[in-house]
Amino acid sequence: WQPATSIMEELLEETKRELKAIDPTAELENIGILFFGGKETSEGYYPTVSIATDLRSAGYWTLDEVDEANSRYAKENTPGYKELSLTKVIVDGREASILDSEDNEPGYGRWRYIQLTTVKGDFVWLVTCGSEYQDFNDYEDTFNSIVRSLRILN
Repeated sequence: WQPATSIMEELLEETKRELKAIDPTAELENIGILFFGGKETSEGYYPTVSIATDLRSAGYWTLDEVDEANSRYAKENTPGYKELSLTKVIVDGREASILDSEDNEPGYGRWRYIQLTTVKGDFVWLVTCGSEYQDFNDYEDTFNSIVRSLRILN
């Protein structure tokens, strides 16, 4: 596993382009990717781990509101999206949610994700680990360890 810092800016811009194509009214200027990495392969990084932040706003303030908004957005805009489970936990002394989900986007295939969401101050924090569906069991324990290890230092 290693960081892929050299492609983080490009990844953020690509993500924003894709989100704008799905929803032209989406406010994306406050999204930041703080970390992206995985196991380096000849085709990039796989499986993947990312840490991102987004600015909290009205209707996107409490953890429950954030979970609901993220779920609604994924169901409306992600092909083959299924929420397998959503569990409330305590990570680093604060309430968090761990989402287990899958999708099946054209060009990417069927993937499965573990994502931790928590809020602190003005920000929503998201730690996302993902792999192709058929490989998920090989990484599930590692993914759960990664998302539960988030420590916000400020």
